[in-house]
Parts: sequence; C-alpha cells; structure tokens
Amino acid sequence: MDVKSERRKQGLSAEHPTADPDAVDVRANAAFNTPAKIAYFALFIFICGSAIALLTMLIRADNSRWTTDIASILIGTVLVFGPVFGAIMWATRRHFKNRHSSKDPRC
Repeated sequence: MDVKSERRKQGLSAEHPTADPDAVDVRANAAFNTPAKIAYFALFIFICGSAIALLTMLIRADNSRWTTDIASILIGTVLVFGPVFGAIMWATRRHFKNRHSSKDPRC
C-alpha cells in the first residue's frame, strides 16, 4: 500500500503532512471567512448605531432626568448580564483548574 492511499484512508490531506489536531487553518475556519467578517462588521455597526440612537433620544428628551434613565439602563444591564458572565467565568476557571487533574487524555 502506498503512502497516498494510506493518508487518504486516514483522512489526511496531501497539503498538510502533519495532522496536528490542535492546529487551526485560518483559511478553513468559518469564523474568519469573508461573509463572517462582513456579518461582524454589520453587527458592530448595528450595536453602535443603536447605542448612539438610544443615548441621543435620552439626552434630547425634554426631561432633565436623562442621567437617571441612563443609570437605570446600565444598572439593569449589570443585574441581568453580570451573573451570566460571572457564571461563565467561574465555570471556565474551574474547568482549567481541574483540567490537569483529570484522567481524560483529551485534556
């Protein structure tokens, strides 16, 4: 059996002589292709535009309590999303701390 057929059987590419499972090929990564970059840019513009529009509406309103409105929005955001991100950070830290003591060979 020749080398090419053996590599084909293993699913290895002829371009990449070493099949490192941790190697990331940016060209093959869907998170970095052109449509994804365009979508990231559109999302960024939407979020920034929404924030600017909200701040403009709050500041231009005839009431003088726009600072209170902005503070209540910020406090609400922290109260809703703070525990979510805190749980993510806690779980990530716990995973990385316990990763080395695990007997799982993939870690």
